[in-house]
Amino acid sequence: MCPAPLPLSPQVSACHWDHNDTFSQFAGCHALLPEGFLSILSRLAEGAEIHFNTPVQEVELRGEGGVAVVDTKGREWTADKVVVTVPLAVLQSGTITFTPPLSERKGGAIRRLGAGLVEKVAMSFSAPFWRNTVGNTDFFGHVVSRSEHRGM
Repeated sequence: MCPAPLPLSPQVSACHWDHNDTFSQFAGCHALLPEGFLSILSRLAEGAEIHFNTPVQEVELRGEGGVAVVDTKGREWTADKVVVTVPLAVLQSGTITFTPPLSERKGGAIRRLGAGLVEKVAMSFSAPFWRNTVGNTDFFGHVVSRSEHRGM
């Protein structure tokens, strides 16, 4: 996510997509998950009650009583804690009511956040044919320098 104004602001760019290698606070080993995040999420979700394809209407904090989640059909679930993982556009649309309302700081951050268009393709090869050109790395990326070359 990028906190730049949209649409198509010059501040939203894939120019520095490899910033993890440049800035030490993001440095470290990279990990590729060929099978996706499911293996990690499945382990983290063990014992948790998860409802898929259930549009949420309200998340209500009930003080010491935990949290209630109400879906668009009026069904309610309660828990000690809730993790909200919805797309930014859903948060910005206001279709989910938070009771009490989110703080102005959080609401303002949600309103100011933007997401640029990024197309990413991951391919797996039997051998790292690129090592002679790119070096000893498990993966590499490429961003075209001119917008008319996108999609080529």
